[in-house]
Amino acid sequence: ETPLMSQDGVESVTNPMYAISGPRSSYQGDTGYKAPIHVRRSTFRLPTNPKTPVIMVGPGTGVAPFRGFIQERVALARKAIEKNGPDALADWGQISLYYGCRDENEDFLYKEEWPEHQSELKGKFTMRNAFSRSGPRKPDGGKIYVQDLLWEDRAAISEAINEKRGYVYICGDAKNMSKAVEDILVRIFNEAGKNGADELKTMKERSRLLLDVWS
Repeated sequence: ETPLMSQDGVESVTNPMYAISGPRSSYQGDTGYKAPIHVRRSTFRLPTNPKTPVIMVGPGTGVAPFRGFIQERVALARKAIEKNGPDALADWGQISLYYGCRDENEDFLYKEEWPEHQSELKGKFTMRNAFSRSGPRKPDGGKIYVQDLLWEDRAAISEAINEKRGYVYICGDAKNMSKAVEDILVRIFNEAGKNGADELKTMKERSRLLLDVWS
């Protein structure tokens, strides 16, 4: 859980069974062994202003960081409602999560959690799912993926990005999914009368389109 959801402190985990193998002369004796460790600050984080719309695309295990994002917003929402009453979230931006997996009943990650988060965020969190094996098909029989859902919602996405200065996050497969999602964003920009490729580049440069992808 995120620190905002679980504030009991930070736990340290060690594995006493771990053993270093290989040449030992450099770290035997009382001198110990020093290993350089570098911590890189992550840029994959929510905008600080909850009024900013957020679009998250994370099929499969790519949904993991977005679970943390939602937990963070839920914690902030609880505090806001406690302080300002039930209408405290009225001007918050919409959070939209696009998730995909093969089968709703077999590999839908954190399935039981999402409805609870939707309830706590008072309609400010929506989730759309693409189930490539168990879900509906396109008219031509093709499977539906997250990028297809983005295109279906292109009017709302265009408004969130172009008019409300929203942020887009993509997490997961770099080779296929991420490229397909970026291609859809370009099409959405083009349909809005913009130069899609230039808009995509600008969003990346301004850290409004953030990727955590792997191949």
